Amino acid sequence: MKFGLALSVQHRPQDAQAARFREHLAQATLARSVGFSSIWASQHYLSAPFTYFQPVPMLARVAAEVDGLTLGTGVLVLPLYHPLEAAEQLATLDVICGGRLIAGVGLGYRDPENETFGLGIEELSRDRFIVGDPAEVRDEIARYRDRLGATMMIFRVQWPGLEQAAVLRSIRLLGEQVLPYFE
Repeated sequence: MKFGLALSVQHRPQDAQAARFREHLAQATLARSVGFSSIWASQHYLSAPFTYFQPVPMLARVAAEVDGLTLGTGVLVLPLYHPLEAAEQLATLDVICGGRLIAGVGLGYRDPENETFGLGIEELSRDRFIVGDPAEVRDEIARYRDRLGATMMIFRVQWPGLEQAAVLRSIRLLGEQVLPYFE
């Protein structure tokens, strides 16, 4: 099984945004060194009061720090793009990362985005988080692998306001106590 790290590109407005960005670079670098195979960034608009780094420029910069890793959009809210714009942005990012882009796209789920763009869709289903100690996380991953045939899992380990030390601890725990069980 392969494992990816989803960067939490959503932040509190009072946070120093440049500092949060540098933290993402440190997270990606650590993830690479402990065995993650990919780095992901998601997308939302109108996330007030939070700010949200957009995935294409974010991943373009991260690519310089994690040479050799796969990069992915997890997910790009495709209905909010003109098809040509999405294709051009993703093609450029694929060139920047050496052909290692996985373009994850979806319909979206947030009412403010859908209403503003005149769209959209039902709420996400339950059971979308894996939370627990390393043994519990391993068990849940195995359940997804065995029941659904999952071959890749993306982890988002940071939420707005979570300290960098806790984020790095989670990445380290995953890399040292979870990922090795699925090699």
